[in-house]
Amino acid sequence: MIKKVFFGVVLAVIFILLVLGAVNRTLAKVNNHTPLALEEKTQANKSEKQSLNQKQQLEKNEGSKDGSSLGANSDQRKQGNQGNWNNNDSASSEHVVSPADWVELSGDLEEMGSDLWLITLSDGTQIEIEGRPLSYLIEQAFDASIGDQLALRGFYEDGDFKVGHIVNQNTGQETDLRNETGQPLWSGNGWRNN
Repeated sequence: MIKKVFFGVVLAVIFILLVLGAVNRTLAKVNNHTPLALEEKTQANKSEKQSLNQKQQLEKNEGSKDGSSLGANSDQRKQGNQGNWNNNDSASSEHVVSPADWVELSGDLEEMGSDLWLITLSDGTQIEIEGRPLSYLIEQAFDASIGDQLALRGFYEDGDFKVGHIVNQNTGQETDLRNETGQPLWSGNGWRNN
């Protein structure tokens, strides 16, 4: 009899834990929050990314003194495109990227395929553009060739560099992939019930 009661209690505890886990995950997805178990890892990653972003910001500042930023047209582009960017904070429930998180990188296009572009930075770091960002870039008729110097403006998310703007420094062609809050331009405005 005691075995049956013990077994029943263990099953009830397992069932309750499974239900709580499902509720936690559902709430996290619906409210766009991090599940409880991942919050500690996320906090550690955020502090690590902030350190990386600060380092890159310092390098960027030093690089702009050397004249190795996006070029003279980049300031005009930044000023001219800001009016075109969707700044609809209330419409978006997605993660918003702050202006301090954006970094500028520059490198050579090493590999170019229909499913992957590989850009190698001067320090040897490789940035991949693939999936939906690449197909959107191709839809926008962005033209590049292997060996072209590309300037990227974007941010790091979960250890991956997300390209928000790209400039082919050989041709001067440039294309936006994300708005100033980091939302992909291919995803629409976030309103699904229109």
